Amino acid sequence: MISLLLSFAWGAEALEFHPGMGPETVQVRPDNPLVGSRGRIRQAIVLKADDFDAIGALPDVARIEVGPLGRLARLYPAAGVHPVTLSNRLRARPDVTWAHPDVEMPVRKLAVPNDPLLDQQWHLINTGQRGYVAGVDINVSEAWQYTHGAGVRIAVLDTGIDTLHPDLMVTDGWDYVDGDDSSQPPGDDPHGTAVAGIAAGIGNNGLGTSGIAYEGDLYGIRIVGGSTSMYDTYVAFVEATDAGAAVLNNSWGFDSECSDMPLYSELEDAFDYAEEEGRGGLGAAVVFSAGNGNCDIGTDGLQSHYAVVSVAAVDGYDVREDYSAFGEWVDISAPSGSIATTDISGPDGYGDIGGDDDYTDTFNGTSASAPVISGVFALMFAANERLSAADARDVMCDTAVRMDLNDGDWDERGWSPFYGCGRVDAGAAVRFVFNEGPPEAPQITAPQAEAIDGAVVLAWNVPLDPDGDRLAYRVQWWETARPETIHREDTEAPWIDMSETIYAGADITWKARAKDLWGSSEWSDEHQFLVVKPHVDVIQTEARSGCSIVSNSAQWVFLALLPLVCRRRMP
Repeated sequence: MISLLLSFAWGAEALEFHPGMGPETVQVRPDNPLVGSRGRIRQAIVLKADDFDAIGALPDVARIEVGPLGRLARLYPAAGVHPVTLSNRLRARPDVTWAHPDVEMPVRKLAVPNDPLLDQQWHLINTGQRGYVAGVDINVSEAWQYTHGAGVRIAVLDTGIDTLHPDLMVTDGWDYVDGDDSSQPPGDDPHGTAVAGIAAGIGNNGLGTSGIAYEGDLYGIRIVGGSTSMYDTYVAFVEATDAGAAVLNNSWGFDSECSDMPLYSELEDAFDYAEEEGRGGLGAAVVFSAGNGNCDIGTDGLQSHYAVVSVAAVDGYDVREDYSAFGEWVDISAPSGSIATTDISGPDGYGDIGGDDDYTDTFNGTSASAPVISGVFALMFAANERLSAADARDVMCDTAVRMDLNDGDWDERGWSPFYGCGRVDAGAAVRFVFNEGPPEAPQITAPQAEAIDGAVVLAWNVPLDPDGDRLAYRVQWWETARPETIHREDTEAPWIDMSETIYAGADITWKARAKDLWGSSEWSDEHQFLVVKPHVDVIQTEARSGCSIVSNSAQWVFLALLPLVCRRRMP
């Protein structure tokens, strides 16, 4: 993801203004969003001054509105005057106390679920319960400002999920142990139910605990608890992906801990299928527990696949649980140990919380840390439906918290064999990816004429992006008579000069679309034009093939155009 971010060169320099009376500055992109914030400036300025009438009479001011009590005012710059430029000039006046552009900021509720056992779920909000270090949690409260996971499905491939539990919303998948269409577990096996509650137990319903993606839903597949084959596992992954699961949680492993085990071809195909076909081609996240053997998973082929997210466990003191596996395939860490979550209904299961048999506060192991990661993935996908699984993995890694710096064996990349990228930070990950949709399609503004005699400059408007994201653009063009030969150009500006690329006499059709970090807009309408005369003086030069091509003293026409030029010789 970092490489994706750095690949966007945005062109124009950002402007700066002072939000207060001190030296601190805020940067504004040319299309008005604030740098490093979800806010954007309006075409207005807020200021405090000695004489508002004098300010309102300035030639760069269209009008001024004095606010309540006469202490502040909002003014509107004249046409063509940028609010940042004007506010900086006003701020420099001796009769102005302060001035800056009026800033529009999104406002979100800071509510948390009302589930009565939430205060015992230290992995969500750690206030020092059990003597742990306050703040060592996944920062989910910030993530919940953006989304609760609605519309996202998590498949739990495990011992089954108690579909009758009042705090779980479960769709039955196949039972690969008993061979039937119910994921209901045996009465004495609560493992999958506890996993499900961590990832996506129902929240804000005044009942029990809360899951991380508490408005998401669960898809239960029973694959643990008996003899299942590699083929069964493959089919289970395909089933979960085809059922619309955005995340596939696996709190299990094959054979003994840290075994020397290859990556079987059917498992590789299963993981590839989730990555390539999940979520309409964007990919479904595949999450696995790293294991509980306090051993090196470097020879575990299952953990080695590029799409598998291997999860280690940390405790409430922000250090590794002593049972947690380690090694080169560990990707990230999440809390575990005395996790409060759902238990199978009734007296069987792990135990109770305060006499309530439907919940337990004893669930632990990397079996508990894996669904924490699955829940965070679900929040990320709910926050940005255009987010690919690959980008989600990168963002989760880049935003993780690096801790235990003295003993974590961190390398220069910010990776540890015990913690991977670090402890997951749900708030930072969700905030980073949150997106309300793609930009609008650009509208072509030039060329206006059907025939061009002069510079060949293709131009379009800067389309609206609902998040104010920075935009780049892609142009496709082709000779109208040969639509099968498409040429592509990328640019950071809402125009592109093709004068030295498109030759005289060319009949061209073209279109453009905008793109932000997460994908592209629809294409603009197509536009057709004829180049009567090129912008530069040209001469005819014979290529070695005997074909005439257009050139000047400094530049040959792109080699990619040779077949096209050879068919349409200069007269």
